[in-house]
Amino acid sequence: MTTWKDLLVKIKKIEKKYGSSLKKRASPTEIIKMNQGIQLNFGNMVLPDSYERFLKTINGLNFNELVIYGVDKGLLDNELNEDMHGFIESNELWYENE
Repeated sequence: MTTWKDLLVKIKKIEKKYGSSLKKRASPTEIIKMNQGIQLNFGNMVLPDSYERFLKTINGLNFNELVIYGVDKGLLDNELNEDMHGFIESNELWYENE
């Protein structure tokens, strides 16, 4: 059975072929801040362990029309110079545009 980590290896090879790369992993501090932001904005919710493991491997993914949200730019320890689909920001937009 193919795991998401196996698929990331394949995606990484494809991205490299086109001169691109995958995002870096989210830091433990960034994940903590994201959990706090989720609780503040959406109530008593926590990230599933599997999603946290994903973020500890890669901070979001945008590949071939598949988007998996990462930690919001405002919660990152270091500034990014690339587009980021943040989990909280994106869910707030979806909520506003029922």
